[in-house]
Amino acid sequence: MFAHDASFDPKTLDVVTDRNNLRKLLRVISQDSFEPFRIDIELVGNTLLLTRWESDTEEYITEFRGFGHEFEKAFTTPKTVARGQTSSGHHRIIQYKFGGLQMLVRFETDAHYAHLAGTPTTTTDDIDSLTSAIKSVRLESEEPTPLLTEKSVTSPARSSDIKVILEGGDVSHDSLIEIKTRVKHRRIVMNDVAPQLFFAQVPYLIVAYHVRGVFQTVETKDVVANGTLEDFERNNVTELKKVINMLDTIRKEIRKVRGRRGVLLCEMGSFTLYERSIVAKHALPSDLLAKWA
Repeated sequence: MFAHDASFDPKTLDVVTDRNNLRKLLRVISQDSFEPFRIDIELVGNTLLLTRWESDTEEYITEFRGFGHEFEKAFTTPKTVARGQTSSGHHRIIQYKFGGLQMLVRFETDAHYAHLAGTPTTTTDDIDSLTSAIKSVRLESEEPTPLLTEKSVTSPARSSDIKVILEGGDVSHDSLIEIKTRVKHRRIVMNDVAPQLFFAQVPYLIVAYHVRGVFQTVETKDVVANGTLEDFERNNVTELKKVINMLDTIRKEIRKVRGRRGVLLCEMGSFTLYERSIVAKHALPSDLLAKWA
């Protein structure tokens, strides 16, 4: 954000997070999954920073995982970026209001339509709320998240070593595509992919069906025009309100902690909020944290 707009004020944000964190919270709240997970938390000013945490940073694939990546290679054209190199991935940031909370959400997208890339993009001002169903609403106050406090330890400051190279042009958000592959007899279930599209407001979904690795059918869905995102929100409004309420509750509870840093653990479908009690890095380098001063 600062690279594109030096005057951007992060103090206007309520929550900064990776899309994956929102999907995990919704899955448990909806009782679709009870897989354990951890999210690291820090409150800077009035902004809640949620950091995705994975136990393994490397994974050795020993079994077949599908044809998704190979289909993307064949179906899409890599974009040339800085210094003649091709990009290995494309991550974006979107800003919107989610039940009254000003969100900044990072996510990865698979591709975009080149013929739409230069059209007027959806700006942060345009995305005032996801849709009308959850605008400025939240559940009645629930019991506060349990907070186990221990002695807080301050970690040493660190400066940002990120090098930003500005090249190329902007890609319209309205041109983004999520790509999925499935074996032909296993049709995609929209409720399974809708949260991924919803939390990033990705407008297009391409689903490719194969028989023993040979792709025979490719379906394109405009999930905004056909009402998929709106239907998902309307059908899950109660669960989405609970996500909003949980984010607000976490922010209120972590404010009580010295150091304002914590860990949210989900085990067996139950959430527990702990204070950080070990030497750990802040969510952001010191020069970026200073933007909230």
